[in-house]
Amino acid sequence: GESVGVGKKIRLSRIIDPRDGRCVMFAADHNFLVGPIKGLENVESSLKLAFKGRLDAVMLSPGQAKRLSYMFGSRGSPGLVVRGDWANCFRERIYALPTRKVQEVIVSDPKDLVSLGASGAVFYFFTGYGDENDENRHYQRLVYFLKKCREVELPCLVTVIPMGERVTGANFVSLLETGVRMAVDAGADMLEVPYTQDDDTFKRIVNAAKGVPVLCAGGPKAARLR
Repeated sequence: GESVGVGKKIRLSRIIDPRDGRCVMFAADHNFLVGPIKGLENVESSLKLAFKGRLDAVMLSPGQAKRLSYMFGSRGSPGLVVRGDWANCFRERIYALPTRKVQEVIVSDPKDLVSLGASGAVFYFFTGYGDENDENRHYQRLVYFLKKCREVELPCLVTVIPMGERVTGANFVSLLETGVRMAVDAGADMLEVPYTQDDDTFKRIVNAAKGVPVLCAGGPKAARLR
């Protein structure tokens, strides 16, 4: 693989602990994607609560990253990972304007994310669109965004999710594996993927990542704060 520049290496160390290669990241960018949601109505107070745990990084929208930048300037504060795109596909029936067709657009320039103090960027890559041209356009946007990230030594986490009209239970793992390979080949520095519900199939996904760190997305709701 290509050699990692010193700037990128330092920023990556703020996200993935270089001592054990692990990362606990708190995703607090959902309001940006679907509107206010329970538990994240006030991102600032949610973060203050989450900071009591041992977080490596926090994922925020560009606007929240700017507003809450003061929370990331102290020694020992988590790394800041800022979203570079927006998507409509998480608006299910319970939300206003439920999704009819998957859409995804670039909203940030990596250079601006560096100015915000970001240690990393995060960007979606979906496979399974009904129209293959939509998937092609999305991949072109991903390739372009990753190129811009490389220019400013900003690590990029790519969230790979099968998401579209052609996704089924039968092809989910294969689509995820394909998306992971495409993201790695485009230059992703880290990957975030949904758990496949099975260790053997998840090993396939990790193998497809060719050594790029894989983070597991989501997880069941905890019964209480620990």
